[in-house]
Amino acid sequence: MDLVSLRKASGVAAILSAVSLIAGLILFVTTDIVNADNAAELLAAIDADQAMIGTALWLFTLFAVLWLIAVPGIFQALRPAGDLVWIAFLAAIIGSVFFLISSITYLGVVYQLAPEYVASGASSLLVVGDTLITTSDLSRFVGDAVSSGIGVLVFSLVILRSGIASKWIGWLGLVVALAAWLGLLSPVAEVFEIIGLLAGTIGFAVWMIAIGVTLLRTPGDTATA
Repeated sequence: MDLVSLRKASGVAAILSAVSLIAGLILFVTTDIVNADNAAELLAAIDADQAMIGTALWLFTLFAVLWLIAVPGIFQALRPAGDLVWIAFLAAIIGSVFFLISSITYLGVVYQLAPEYVASGASSLLVVGDTLITTSDLSRFVGDAVSSGIGVLVFSLVILRSGIASKWIGWLGLVVALAAWLGLLSPVAEVFEIIGLLAGTIGFAVWMIAIGVTLLRTPGDTATA
């Protein structure tokens, strides 16, 4: 794949990745799962809205896969700015893998564990459910911190330093990175969860769309916007 087609493919992937993320988030937050306070309520809510939650998680999985496709084009466009972009490239790839682990773990809860718990009422399944859900959440937190907190951060610093893309994309990326790190404090206070949702998730989606459009508009060797 030549340079131009790589960037075009990555640009499309970045935009579709953002759309998948937002669509999945909308489906996810419209279910009763957001009101669950413990494993029993969570598993019951998952079983009640299995189709919608399952669809949301498949969209999150698609988001991670498309982000993996988008990263090489972003890296290629920013590569002339120096070797620092290697850090962003590796962080974005590693973060996407953690996103995939989180989504796939949660899908196992949706399609297997939650129906089994509701059907049998076995209290031992609550322990399994709590373990898997915690594992999924931890994977997502790590994915956010690595992909956005490091990957987007470094990509954005390179943009601001080099001017290869629009400056506002770089500034937005810094906000997204900060929100990703603050999101790790969600278990401490709900305000950090809100910050992570609004500035982190939605901001990240806007950042990806902006990068995607930039790559699609790039005719030559460097990304200009």
